[in-house]
Amino acid sequence: MAKEAGVSQRTVSEIELGRLEHVHLGMLRKVADVLDIRVALDAWWRSGRIDHLLDRAHAALVEHTVKTLEAAGWITRVEVTFNEFGERGSADVVGWRPVERALLIAEIKTRIDDLQDAGAVFSRKVRILPKVLARDEGWDALTVGRVLVYADTRANRELVQAHRGTFDAIWPDRTVAVKRWIGRPAPASGTAAKLTKRDFGGILFVPLGQLGAAARTVSRIRPSARPVTRSRPGPATRSRPATRSRRRPATRSRPGSGPGSGPGPGPGL
Repeated sequence: MAKEAGVSQRTVSEIELGRLEHVHLGMLRKVADVLDIRVALDAWWRSGRIDHLLDRAHAALVEHTVKTLEAAGWITRVEVTFNEFGERGSADVVGWRPVERALLIAEIKTRIDDLQDAGAVFSRKVRILPKVLARDEGWDALTVGRVLVYADTRANRELVQAHRGTFDAIWPDRTVAVKRWIGRPAPASGTAAKLTKRDFGGILFVPLGQLGAAARTVSRIRPSARPVTRSRPGPATRSRPATRSRRRPATRSRPGSGPGSGPGPGPGL
């Protein structure tokens, strides 16, 4: 592996042991490429992800979600973090309805650049958070709802339509069904309760007009140039520099070469 990645065996050993203090990011990525692993840096602050805290549109969507849930009788928590046996993360918004013992885990997105990564990260939250909240908050849920709160832009609608199967695997329902479930969450029952508690999922599209001042920010969002699904990059190719056309120098006629030419008078004569 070290030879294929172009690094020393000691570097590989340091990475395997988790001793990354003296391992350059470039070396780490070389080893990761050999293993077909994507390395990404995620900056965290004590109150959550920096990019989310600085994103006005994201903050407006969070505020809208909290107000919607509280108006329907939900207890809400924002930026709920967890660290369970090394698996850590943060849920944007979590809701709880004591009467139905319903738990809602909401993912807030102004856009999605990497659909595969977003789905994997959210699935981990849904797998871990119900156990953590039952233990720490006493929220022992009978039903768990998975909701993607998504800015209602043309680009986002097109992404959902283009990758409908992937979205439906996690969030099969859409706005009308999500609002209905928020107003009256149906508890799990019968065989479904034995199979899984994660028995509802849907996308809640939020129109730009409901986001107030942040609507201008969301309206400027464009689809990312990055692909929504990852594939192993192939070898880099170099483009040949454009060839510069050479101008042929103009030909000068020599004296006496033209017809009827002969020795003429000198200058000024």
